[in-house]
Amino acid sequence: MRPWIHVPALLISMAIIVSLEAQGADKDKSWVGESILPTKPGKDIKFGDRVDGKQVYFPFPNIWPFKVREEKEGWLRLHDGRREGWVDKNDFVLASEAFTYFDNRVQNNPRDGFALAMRGAFWLEKREPDKAIKDFDECIRLNAKDSPAFNNRGQSWFVKKDLEK
Repeated sequence: MRPWIHVPALLISMAIIVSLEAQGADKDKSWVGESILPTKPGKDIKFGDRVDGKQVYFPFPNIWPFKVREEKEGWLRLHDGRREGWVDKNDFVLASEAFTYFDNRVQNNPRDGFALAMRGAFWLEKREPDKAIKDFDECIRLNAKDSPAFNNRGQSWFVKKDLEK
């Protein structure tokens, strides 16, 4: 009996392998000078440095994007506008890949409020306020105390020039 290989399935498998290899190559590429975004809320990110021989941690700001100043062994050095420190590279995504990253997260888990907020921020930045409002509305539906979502939704209405809302 001859084994049958379904050609489209084989092509898809090959495309996936090539894509994964390309992603692996990108992971090895230095992020120095690149803009990055956090993949989780700032309160969950360790941001620190050694000061006078002691490890200290600073509150991670809720501003972005950041430019990577240095990279070493899975750690990124950033400046938050006030101080410099190191963060785990695994807690960030390149800004150029952020929309795809957060959109995939929302597709996989529509209740992922952080991913919704980040995708909404992307839409707001791209001057797509209706899409941004939809994402921020969902953030608010998931967490009625999400004050940044209320603020960002207000910014979206402002962009639409609907000042009443």
